[in-house]
Amino acid sequence: MQLAAEDAVFADAVAQQAHQQLIRQVETLERFYTSHYERDVQEPPCVWHSGNARLLDYTTSPRPKNKAVLLVPSLINRYHILDLTEERSFARFLARNGYAVYLLDWGEPGARERQFDCADYVSKHLKQAATWIHAQCDRELSVIGHCMGGVLATGLASHAPELVDELVLLATPWDFHEGVMLPSARDEQTEQGLRQYLDQFDSFPGDHLLAWFYLRDPWVFHDKLEEFDGMDEDSDAHQQFLALEYWVGDAVPVARRVARECFIDWGIHNSLQLDDWRIGRQRVSPEEIDVPCLVVAPKHDRIVPLPAAMALAERIPECSVIQPESGHVGMLVGSGRQKNLLTPLLEWLES
Repeated sequence: MQLAAEDAVFADAVAQQAHQQLIRQVETLERFYTSHYERDVQEPPCVWHSGNARLLDYTTSPRPKNKAVLLVPSLINRYHILDLTEERSFARFLARNGYAVYLLDWGEPGARERQFDCADYVSKHLKQAATWIHAQCDRELSVIGHCMGGVLATGLASHAPELVDELVLLATPWDFHEGVMLPSARDEQTEQGLRQYLDQFDSFPGDHLLAWFYLRDPWVFHDKLEEFDGMDEDSDAHQQFLALEYWVGDAVPVARRVARECFIDWGIHNSLQLDDWRIGRQRVSPEEIDVPCLVVAPKHDRIVPLPAAMALAERIPECSVIQPESGHVGMLVGSGRQKNLLTPLLEWLES
C-alpha cells in the first residue's frame, strides 16, 4: 500500500510539472506570435531579371576585385538568409571585402516557372544570370550556392563550365540516402503515395514544406521555444532570433516538377548520387567538374547531415573542405560565423 501511495504522489508531481511546462510553452508561443518584427534591410538594385527571378547587385566598392561572386540560394526559402540583417549579411560581408557581389532571387513560381524542373532553373535562369555577369564585369566568377542552391550551382558548373571559375558549396546535399528531408521508407507504396500527394498541387505550398521539415525533427520546435523563452526582448539576440524565425516561416511554394524531383528522384531514387540528373542531354557528374571547389559541410547540420554533403567533396577532383562547428544556417548568421565560415572562406577565395 505504501508503494502505491508513493507511485500516486510521483505521478501527481509529474502531471503538475508537465502542466506547468505546457502553460509556459503556450505563453512563450503567445509572446513569439505577438512580437513585432519587420524586415528592415535596404534592398540593393535589381540589374537583371527573367520571369520571376531577379539578380540583385550588392557591390559597394567603386573598384571591385578582379573576381565577381554569384550567390545562389535555395528554391524553397527566400534569399534573405544570405542577407538576414545589415549586421548579419553574408552578401554584404563579401561586398565590404571588395567583391562584386550578385545574389539571385528566385522569387515565387510564376506562370513560366510553374512548368520548370530543376534543370530549367539552371539553364533558363541561373545560366543566363551568370552570362549577364560575365558580359558586364569581364572577370572571373565564383559561384556560391547554399543548400539546394548548391545543387543548382553544381549543375551550372557541369552544364556551362565556361561560366564558372570557382565553386563554393555551403551545406549542399548530394547523397540523399544519408537522411536528407526524407521518409525512412523508400518502397513503391511510399513513392506512389508521394506522387498522389504532390499531384494535388500546381505549386507545392510553402507551409506544407515547413510542416515536412518539422515532422522530420519535431524536437527542434521545442528547442526554439526554450531558446526564445530565456531572451531579453530588448536584446540584439531577440531581434536576430525573430529575423531568422520569420525567414524560416516564410517558405515559398515550389513548382510541382521541382517538388517531385526533390522528394522522389533525389529522395527515394538518390538520382544525384547515381549520376541520373541531366540538364538538357548532359548528365551531371561531379567527377567532371574541373574548377577549384570548396565544400563547407557543417558538423551539426540537422537539415543536411555531414555524410550527405561530404558525398560531393569525395567526388569533385579539385576540392577543399571546411567542416565548421555549426549548423545549417548558424554558419551564415550565428555568433560564430566569422570563425566558422567567413574568415576561412575569404582565405580560400583570395588564395
